[in-house]
Amino acid sequence: MPAINFLPTPLLALLVFILYGWIEFEAFFLIGDMLGGLLTFVGIFVTAFFGLWLLRRLFAFILADLQASLLSGQAGTGALLDGVGLLAGAFLMLLPGYVTDFLGLLCFLPGIRRLVGQFLFSRFAKGRMASFMASRMQGGSARSTPDDQASQRPAARQVIEGDWQEKD
Repeated sequence: MPAINFLPTPLLALLVFILYGWIEFEAFFLIGDMLGGLLTFVGIFVTAFFGLWLLRRLFAFILADLQASLLSGQAGTGALLDGVGLLAGAFLMLLPGYVTDFLGLLCFLPGIRRLVGQFLFSRFAKGRMASFMASRMQGGSARSTPDDQASQRPAARQVIEGDWQEKD
């Protein structure tokens, strides 16, 4: 039985955006009351730079792990999932706000990083598979193959009629 969507997607996106803004403003004001306005404002930039620094440092380790697993003949999916989790964490750290910074820092932890990577990878794969199947059901193809492109080109002996002008 298919799931019933009560809210249209644009309305749901708007509600999520409003909720995100409200939570971030509340956290910003709460931290601002404790630390002061200037330190709170500077903290937003410090956490963004810290997230980029962590990304650079940890991504080198993950690439080395991926390379080692590929050289040993393994698939390297663990390193790939870790990389996806790291990218999600870095993206969250770059968004302004302390709640997203906290969630981004959680994505840098090894166990949570892999779970986030698995979740995002499965969501991406499910979406790609659904669009692939939908295009196949409608008679199209998800990607054009060289044979498809060759069938769309005119044959070598086929004459294409038309008018032409030579311009100086």
